Amino acid sequence: MGLILAGCSFDEGFLPSDEQSIDVYDQSSLKSAQMNVVPFKSTFTCGGEEIIPEEPDGLFHQLVYGSGNATHMGKTELLIADESIDMTDMENCTAEADVVFTAANGDELWFHYSSAFDLTTGFVEPYIIYVRDAIGTVNGGTGRFENATGTIVYEGDWNMTTGKGICTFTGEIQY
Repeated sequence: MGLILAGCSFDEGFLPSDEQSIDVYDQSSLKSAQMNVVPFKSTFTCGGEEIIPEEPDGLFHQLVYGSGNATHMGKTELLIADESIDMTDMENCTAEADVVFTAANGDELWFHYSSAFDLTTGFVEPYIIYVRDAIGTVNGGTGRFENATGTIVYEGDWNMTTGKGICTFTGEIQY
């Protein structure tokens, strides 16, 4: 007959008397570990109106708004509170804006872009302005998009007679 002896040990983990921090993991690294890169695509019917700034800066300012659908957001509202456009050279206009996409549940995704476009193209096909390849970056948001990042391209076809347009945003986001 034989006798087998086995030994066990029990690790109680960190005790309140230990000097080591109980919060071993940095919460921000845990949150970023859960982020996935996903495609982003949206289409909006947009409108706009001129904004007259209190302090003239030589730029054209406009408010842009729209509604449509976006992947990962569903029914979505679009708001560009102040798109600043430099029309000094009609063939080489530039624009810069902060965009807010708002999902039906109130979560927001924020995007900043800069673009260049040719306003003289509106004379080729009467009063239609084409914005192409306005590239920008996603810089956070609210709710599930709080720490979102990514790159999005904005394109728009604007009818200057009606002030309406179709705006599309495509790219990748990480949230």
